[in-house]
Amino acid sequence: MLDGGITVGAIIGGSKLMQLWGEAKQTFGLGNSALLKRHQKAIRQRWEAKARGDWVKEADLNAADERLASHLLEAIPPAKDLGLTIVDNQPYPTKAARMIVDRLALRDDCRIFRMEGEEGSSRTARIFALEVLEASLEAALAEPEYAQKLFPWFLADIGRGVARLEKKLDEGLGLQAKHTKALRENDEKIFERMVRIEKLLEGHVEIPSSVLRETIISELEALPGSTDGELAQAVIAFKLRHDRLLAQVRRIKTFDNRIASIKASAQEALEEYDHALAARLYRNARQLLNARTAERARESAEFADAEAQALLLEGDWPEATSVWLSASEKLRPFDVTAAGMIAVQCATELFYRGLRLDGGELEAADAVLADLIKLESTHSHPFLKATVYSDRGLVLSRLGQRSDDGERVGYIEDALTHLTEAEGAIRKEDFPLLWAECRNRHGSALAIGGHDEAGEKAIKRCEEAIDAFRDAREVFAKEGEDLLVMSARNNTSGVLAMLALLKNSAKIMSEAVDEARIACNFFTENGNQIEGADGEENIAILLQCRAAMEPTEIAIKTLEKALEHAEKAAHIFEKEGATFNCAKARETHARISTDLREHLDE
Repeated sequence: MLDGGITVGAIIGGSKLMQLWGEAKQTFGLGNSALLKRHQKAIRQRWEAKARGDWVKEADLNAADERLASHLLEAIPPAKDLGLTIVDNQPYPTKAARMIVDRLALRDDCRIFRMEGEEGSSRTARIFALEVLEASLEAALAEPEYAQKLFPWFLADIGRGVARLEKKLDEGLGLQAKHTKALRENDEKIFERMVRIEKLLEGHVEIPSSVLRETIISELEALPGSTDGELAQAVIAFKLRHDRLLAQVRRIKTFDNRIASIKASAQEALEEYDHALAARLYRNARQLLNARTAERARESAEFADAEAQALLLEGDWPEATSVWLSASEKLRPFDVTAAGMIAVQCATELFYRGLRLDGGELEAADAVLADLIKLESTHSHPFLKATVYSDRGLVLSRLGQRSDDGERVGYIEDALTHLTEAEGAIRKEDFPLLWAECRNRHGSALAIGGHDEAGEKAIKRCEEAIDAFRDAREVFAKEGEDLLVMSARNNTSGVLAMLALLKNSAKIMSEAVDEARIACNFFTENGNQIEGADGEENIAILLQCRAAMEPTEIAIKTLEKALEHAEKAAHIFEKEGATFNCAKARETHARISTDLREHLDE
């Protein structure tokens, strides 16, 4: 995220997941919502604490939350299937939770829940999902109605299982008898053919008799009418393929003791012509290497982030940008969301640097986000899409702020388009804080654009901005984000002041003062003296503006109050050692004093 306060860690935890899971539990008799909420809170707090500051883990958790929210209901089986998981001495609900997560992992867009080592998997996401499901399923067992729906299936299946096993055993014995008879009848014929084929192969191919026999049987099953010569050619081709594979495997170099051990075991299996065992061992090696490759890509990305941060401290932001984007590209095959968030992190750092220095960093941040938008993978992940579009909307807004009048309009309209797209990419219920952040930024862009308008169009822009800030504030308050609520109040205050000037309304200016005062008091009460002093100076300026709209007698009292706030701001700044801010507050105080003298002289 770009403009502070809201981080990926602040939105993980699965609020939408828990809502859907709660509905699913009711549907299938899986417990009550109060019980669910207790476990939701505990799990969410624990995972948020573990993920804080680890952007890779935050991205994985967020991706898990998103997919669970979208597809959990589709994966929850009926009570019968859950009850039948109480087998093999496994305590309920371990297998049930794993079954649900595995069902989810079958979806192409839910590969993140696959077993560690499989393509696209995330250990963090899988464990998070298992914890949520296990806690909810286990706690629900205390409800008699729920337990009654599970255990009858388990108990009833014992009897049916015995009957099924007996039937399968009888069928198996019958098939085995038929097979044994057929083998006896064919064994002599196969042996005769083996003898003839061995003579044909003599001096050309050496192959164990057991392997020769299996090769002949396999070939005859595929091509029943094969001649001895054709069978001999098939054996030669088989042996050539086997030898090529053995030579190929011997050429593979390994730099890891565990992989080397697997390779040696597989080579022994090949030399014994146990191709099935060799294939299993090679699969194990491949999965292990795939898992390590993904993990190494993540580790590399973390080092890349540190390298880029160091380069940024050195002042080399172009090279830092290159490092971030290279890491993002390398991680993308394994984790689209995490890769996207690396690029977002790059844009974030460039954005903040650009706000201070204006050396082309804002344009670079815009280019990074524009390239992300071009990627198809960005559009297939709602959270990532909303983040990228929202961040680009913010960057475009700031570029518009710095531009000449003619260019500013284009930047702001483009910013509004991106912010609207961001809001449409997600539902407020799924990602409330991200949605609220988009609305807050939307309000800021509207306010910036309002400066370039006049008359009714400017008024409409201001009113739309106020609505956007209030939408954001409502969600921030609901989510317990008091700091963000106050930020939105300050934004609302500023736009109300614009609207008051457009309408020449002292009443609306009073509303602006009220919003600013609430925010100011919050910061002061919470020990943030600098923010509190900024609020005091802001109130002084708003009161000065209101006085210009009031009759002289009322204006004098308003200006006297404004002086008190300006004096208080200057005093706090001086006490906190904020010299520049203190001088600015003194200038505000002087301007208000001049206005007051003019009113007193009338």
